Amino acid sequence: MLLVCIFCMFFIITSLYVWKKSQIFFLAYLILFVYTIFTQIGYLLYPRDVNIVSHYQYYGYDAFFEYWLYIFLSFIFIFILFVILYDKKYKPTLRIEVSTLQKKDSRNLLYIVIILLYELVLIYFLIKNYSSASYYGQAILKHNTVWFYLFNINGIVLLSIIYKTIIEFDKTRKICYIIIFLFSISVFLITALKFGQRIEVLTWLLSLIVFLWYFFKNKIGGKARIFKKYVFIIGFIGIMFSQVVRSARGKHIKTLAAYLTVMVRPKTYLSLFQLKTLIFQDYLVPSLTLLTSMKYDIIFPGKVLESNLTCLVPFINHHSLGSILSRIIDPQGWGGYGYYILTEGYNFMGFAGFIYGAIVFTIGFRILESFFTNTNDKLFNAYMYAIIAFLSIYVIRGQSMMFLKGLYFYFLPAVILFKLISRKRVYLVKRRNKIRVTYSDHK
Repeated sequence: MLLVCIFCMFFIITSLYVWKKSQIFFLAYLILFVYTIFTQIGYLLYPRDVNIVSHYQYYGYDAFFEYWLYIFLSFIFIFILFVILYDKKYKPTLRIEVSTLQKKDSRNLLYIVIILLYELVLIYFLIKNYSSASYYGQAILKHNTVWFYLFNINGIVLLSIIYKTIIEFDKTRKICYIIIFLFSISVFLITALKFGQRIEVLTWLLSLIVFLWYFFKNKIGGKARIFKKYVFIIGFIGIMFSQVVRSARGKHIKTLAAYLTVMVRPKTYLSLFQLKTLIFQDYLVPSLTLLTSMKYDIIFPGKVLESNLTCLVPFINHHSLGSILSRIIDPQGWGGYGYYILTEGYNFMGFAGFIYGAIVFTIGFRILESFFTNTNDKLFNAYMYAIIAFLSIYVIRGQSMMFLKGLYFYFLPAVILFKLISRKRVYLVKRRNKIRVTYSDHK
């Protein structure tokens, strides 16, 4: 536990510096921390329970030190790279520009039509599979690649509707967008409840908080109370919903009335104040894949490269590193045990992989921030910060290819939706090198 305290002190001290330089990187840094600190505490305080929920991934105290050292070195190297990369403003060769269109167009109508068609597709799949939908039947959702992808990006769609509602001045249209939002979020939450999916909802709520932060950032002094109120409401809803989903998992609940029964039960929320309940959430198990990789010396650089390359191709059969490790952990099982981006470094090059993981993590987020959030349009920047936040959890509990896959899975749809909800043009320009011309007198 002394090692855990040392690690926490290091994180707290370095995070203060990270926050001053980049709030979005601080968020990623915090999530990376959350996905290991509860694993460490749970591993030391509740070894039997960890062994059960992780399918026997408890290997004794001796294995813990190697795991802790690898994690600690990873965070040290991440911080060093952060200090170097954020010391000056990096300017990519290609950059995004945003300009306002002078002529009126029909994008608003097109946006509404696209959103309604999108929701109709989701409703079709939900009605078709409603009777068999459950946490243990989540393969129905995840094996339907079209449905799962559309459900996965629902948070981005909801974010675009909120954005459109905020910037809309016409009261009638604003009410229309509010109705569309309520309709869309109902479909989203019902699907999440039925299949026991919490990550998609939490990533959306996280991206919403980040959007509001950057939206109010320049006038945060006068809007501080409004922002705090929004964060409190969003946080409360997120905790409430996640606890309902967690409490309902495995109980084969069939009707929405049964979910409401779980929702109004005080025990659902009071259990969150227990240390053990706080520890044993979805963020506990993923980084145990690093412990397992160390225990069995799972180093397969070829598999890491193959998985990253095949996973980049959308809608084809592939094996993620998480699924490969899950079948090593439980060869006869069907469920997944998550993955941790720092585990990939070990799977690629052994203990020295903490350098690999730190480089991928730090440079990945630095490139995303410098490319997408340095335009002349502050609202677009706030919207892109939200998409980075949306992607962050998928990167940290996944593998490095998510930085690239996120470009066309999340950022491309987000940019398309932004162009539809705003009278603005988004385009790429090549950075011009400034040429300094000096004059001198010649005698």
